[in-house]
Amino acid sequence: MLQTQKYSTQLIIFSSLVLAGIGFGAIAVIWWAQAGLGLSPTELTALSVDPSSEQIEVLKWMNNIAQIFGFYFPVLLFLQMFGKQSVNGLMLRKPSNWIWLAPLVIIASNGLIEWTQQINIWLIPEGSVLETWFKPSEEHSEILTTKILSGTGWWSMMNTLFSVALIPAVGEELVFRGVVQPLLAKSTQSIHFAIWGAAFLFSFIHFQFYGFLPRLLLGAILGYLVIWTGSLWASIIGHMFNNFLAIIIFKLNGNSLDTPDMSDTWIWITYIASALITAGLMLLIYRKSQWPWSGFAYMGITHPPKEHEQSSDPLGS
Repeated sequence: MLQTQKYSTQLIIFSSLVLAGIGFGAIAVIWWAQAGLGLSPTELTALSVDPSSEQIEVLKWMNNIAQIFGFYFPVLLFLQMFGKQSVNGLMLRKPSNWIWLAPLVIIASNGLIEWTQQINIWLIPEGSVLETWFKPSEEHSEILTTKILSGTGWWSMMNTLFSVALIPAVGEELVFRGVVQPLLAKSTQSIHFAIWGAAFLFSFIHFQFYGFLPRLLLGAILGYLVIWTGSLWASIIGHMFNNFLAIIIFKLNGNSLDTPDMSDTWIWITYIASALITAGLMLLIYRKSQWPWSGFAYMGITHPPKEHEQSSDPLGS
């Protein structure tokens, strides 16, 4: 019965599962902190607002628990309810040989994403109502991020890589490129709308609006990587590498989230070079893909126009 529901209905149900998962995740975190760690409500609040260096490792695991409930469990429940076919098996299939370009795309796009960051800041003028709404949470997020990434020692570094690079990358890709993107594609019959729509939701759910445009662009790049390589593994690897690269840059920059100063000339050279190299790499992946036929299969169109017909199924269904 559930498998016969419209894709738009499935998307609404999945969104409800994610919201419920986030809620249950918060409850699980509070229960674990109080029953398992013996923290009082006051101590728990202080931990989330201004954790000490000793509490950071606890905070990482609290975040891991929240993400498992909010991202992993909803995907598993959705697959049990609607089956794998409605989301093309999450695209968890062997990718093309060009998947190794995914980390290179992430490196190349770093300057382009930084440029969108500057546009994002410009769109929230100083002294504006938007700044009043968004800046306090942004500053709090920066403080927590700095503390999480500043840990020293082998255990702390491994825990950071697990909590910042691995858990979010896999979970968020399963949700946004694994489930949301194909459901949007099948609901709207538009690959590009699905990619940018999933990227919009991916950026929005972070509730960090000073980084909304950079995250939107990153989400779109990851979405096209899925379509053109034929596998979710491309976006998982790209997303994981992006998070790992952020950690490395943070460490090389003296445990600072600030962008190193450069002259205006070098900044624009970096932006332009980044845009050109990223476009070149994406074009290469696109030309090696089976687009647009793979797009019809992705949207569930079993009889594409004759000019796009092929003898094999690029999605391997």
